[in-house]
Amino acid sequence: MTKCKQHDENGVVIFTVLAMMGALLLILSSFFATAQAALAASRNWHQQDRCLLVAQSALEKAKWDMSNAFETYFESAPLPRTMGKFDWFDTYTTTAIGSSGAYSAPRDVEYLDAKVWVTIREVRNGGRGIRDVFMSAKAVMGTSRREVVELVRFELGRSSAFDYAYFINNFGWFWGSSIQANGDVGANGDFDLRYNPRVNGDVYASENAALGAEGDVDGDWSSWSLSSYYTSVAATARPGSPPSTTYEEKWRMGYDGTPGRAEEMPTVEMPYLGDLGDYRTLADDENGSVKVGNKTLVAEVYNGPGPDTVAGTADDGMVVLVGTAAAPIVINGPVVVNGDVVIKGKVTGQGTIYASRNIHIIGNIEYVDAPQWPKPDPDPEATALANSTKDMLGLVAKGNIIVGDYTSSTWDSCKSYIRPGFTQPYDTDASEVANGYDSDGDLTNGYRFNGDYTGLDGGQKLDSAGAAAARRYFESSSDLAFKAAAPTCDITRIDAACYTNHALAGKAGTLAWNGTMVSRDEALFFSGSLKVSWDIRLGSDSPDSKGAALSMPLALRRPTTLYWREI
Repeated sequence: MTKCKQHDENGVVIFTVLAMMGALLLILSSFFATAQAALAASRNWHQQDRCLLVAQSALEKAKWDMSNAFETYFESAPLPRTMGKFDWFDTYTTTAIGSSGAYSAPRDVEYLDAKVWVTIREVRNGGRGIRDVFMSAKAVMGTSRREVVELVRFELGRSSAFDYAYFINNFGWFWGSSIQANGDVGANGDFDLRYNPRVNGDVYASENAALGAEGDVDGDWSSWSLSSYYTSVAATARPGSPPSTTYEEKWRMGYDGTPGRAEEMPTVEMPYLGDLGDYRTLADDENGSVKVGNKTLVAEVYNGPGPDTVAGTADDGMVVLVGTAAAPIVINGPVVVNGDVVIKGKVTGQGTIYASRNIHIIGNIEYVDAPQWPKPDPDPEATALANSTKDMLGLVAKGNIIVGDYTSSTWDSCKSYIRPGFTQPYDTDASEVANGYDSDGDLTNGYRFNGDYTGLDGGQKLDSAGAAAARRYFESSSDLAFKAAAPTCDITRIDAACYTNHALAGKAGTLAWNGTMVSRDEALFFSGSLKVSWDIRLGSDSPDSKGAALSMPLALRRPTTLYWREI
């Protein structure tokens, strides 16, 4: 009896152990199956995520490649850099876009371990200088598939060069303790500071292989703290950021009291005045005009006789503008002058004067109703609104902007700084030939200027006796009319945003410049001091820029995204 009972107990134990082992195996199998499912799901999720990233990456690369293809066409002859070049986008299929299919979309190709398809779905015409491209990118990896669509804008816009008080499309230089900039300064090359100038802003330098520039900011400068800035700068200087001691948010593009050194930056996209047809159209569309008192001197585009009033002479297309307190220069919108502009005096209104050759600033240019930024400012929004209607003048030269009396011996100090040794040769385009910027006159080897602005440009002027004579790059087309307007080298104030394809050079007195100075070469000499205060209404990201009507030169922008979603 006892022996049989023991066998029964052993059998129960074995059965129990086997049952437990079976249960454990079932649990382990369940865990294993769950883990396998979780791992598969994780792999699938990872693959799905990768597909989305690959699709977006393919779309970004497509935008970049398309932008580069268009930029090549936009810069090419004939009529480089004109708004009409945007018709490039109007020729397209689902797989290609641009004249002669310049850009081909990748289709069923390996990209980042996936297969991708990019499709051009639609091109929308946004007007002159604007096209919106609706495109998609699909990525497939194993069983995973993701597709995104994006509406991308290609356009011309105000160049970011106008975000600076001073910007040079070359090597930049601030030499002198009496130089002060109330705003950022920059160059598409190295920037050299000597003798402790004051810069109440950042200093930018760009890597530029064409110039052999590494993008270095050399030397040091002094700057004011925000509290010192509030008490030390003129009302025409940009506001602080924050604009008052109690304001909680920063005021975009205002001065924050902590300027920096920005080196090895990418080059800034510069505007370039090629054919002026776009600006003539703009002047016509906006009915631009320039008056002196009640007399209209320029209605949209001026192409008449010069100051001698005789058609067919060397000063044809030249305009002399002299404003007084009683009869100021009144600017309304953009205008184009098919020759030189000689200007000084009181100015009111908002607009831009485009000159197909030089602009000569021969005396003070002063706004009748100038903008002002209180420091500190308890209500910057109200200030920005008030300043949006204040006077604002753009002076844009296809040739040079020349300051002071170039016929005076005191101006001679400028000449050694506007020729090689200080300047460098550079490429131009066919539209510059008429102004002499193809130095060797050989159209078969491209268009290149040797950098010598003191040389003869191949054109003619009227000399001081009214006779035809050879003309130099820095001279006007009429010494006779120039001298009659009483030029001076003792200029103390210039209220204007200025841009030139070539040189900004000249001689002034103790000078306050309110606006901006943008050029390729710069040789501005002064006696006493130079203070350049940036007009924040020019800022590309400035709250003060809203409402200000100023048609400054445009540059080709990198594409921007208007709309994105996954489908």
